[in-house]
Amino acid sequence: MGNRVADLHSLTKFQEILRCSVCFDFMQSPIYQCHAGHALCSSCKARVLNNKCPNCRQQLSNIRCLALEKMAKSGTPRHFLLRNFRERKVGVRFQG
Repeated sequence: MGNRVADLHSLTKFQEILRCSVCFDFMQSPIYQCHAGHALCSSCKARVLNNKCPNCRQQLSNIRCLALEKMAKSGTPRHFLLRNFRERKVGVRFQG
């Protein structure tokens, strides 16, 4: 049971990290970040006003967030969770 809770917590964190802070979609390469480290997808970067970070209002440049891009390339959160469950041979039981 503890592994399932840990897996669901990991999935939640994975989803939080890969969601764009502007449009809330899952980010794919290229992923950009401001000097303070706030990440946003390329679609939102092209649309922000005055080329400023929506979170901290610092000027945006073309800084790529390569770590997040690697995470995004590793698979969607669903693939991450299924791979994790298959490796441990556990399933999720939903109670309704």
